[in-house]
Amino acid sequence: MEETLKFVSNADANKRVKELIDKGYAYRCLGCNKVYKVKRQEPYEDGHGGRFIDMCGSCGCDLFQPLQETTCLELKISPINGVLIFKEHHAKYCKCDVGEIWTGDAETECHTEFKLLEDGGDKKTYKCVKSGLKIIILKSTEEELHKPDELGSKFLRIPW
Repeated sequence: MEETLKFVSNADANKRVKELIDKGYAYRCLGCNKVYKVKRQEPYEDGHGGRFIDMCGSCGCDLFQPLQETTCLELKISPINGVLIFKEHHAKYCKCDVGEIWTGDAETECHTEFKLLEDGGDKKTYKCVKSGLKIIILKSTEEELHKPDELGSKFLRIPW
């Protein structure tokens, strides 16, 4: 059984990232994607004389990613006959017309509930209460569960 998601390289995005690196940019803000040559720092008073922390000047986010590590992949998720198929480590990317389970932004997540239809040990079948889609979750290998996935995420979220 094959997953219903594919990771497709975005050639235009790869080219833009390479151009930014060639111009001397080294980091991108994970909140708003603004790029920096050097991470912007803000003074922060911590009660012990203060210190400086990295902070985006546009959105205030303190999370940055080196442009060299930026992954320019797009997710293509297509239900087949009303069924979505994921391995455990990819279940976070569940998407349908109703919502998304995980985007890294709690405001866009659909927080749906799932009804267990069948538990086959290494394969579990659920029904999404919001979309009505059937979702099959296949067992991931230990290596898949513990190494970053194609988009660089180690985050696991199996909401059921």
